[in-house]
Amino acid sequence: MKITDLKLHVIEFPDQMGTVLTIQQVEGLNRIQYTHHYKRTERPRRSYVLRVQTDEGVEGICDVDASTCVGPVEQMVELLRANVLGEDAFDREGIFQKLHLGTRWVYQKPGWFGALDNCLW
Repeated sequence: MKITDLKLHVIEFPDQMGTVLTIQQVEGLNRIQYTHHYKRTERPRRSYVLRVQTDEGVEGICDVDASTCVGPVEQMVELLRANVLGEDAFDREGIFQKLHLGTRWVYQKPGWFGALDNCLW
């Protein structure tokens, strides 16, 4: 059973504003220390769902944690598509190892392909 396509579905919540984490220095300490703080963005909150399709009609569907991606989620899906189309969907461990070892050269955070791994389970 071969992987034939990856599709990304974007769910937008127009009545809720998105957030990003910013780094802020903690005041009043004898040393420099930072913490994070949520800041609202100008765009609506989004959730992402990844769908893996196979040549036998079996599909895997799961949500995507956008915080594990260095760039936009759409860019991550294109990178995944280029690396897994035609692969055996049952070789989940082989695909995981290939993408894990490739993390050093594709400049993504560890775990950026976790959604794909979940879909293959």
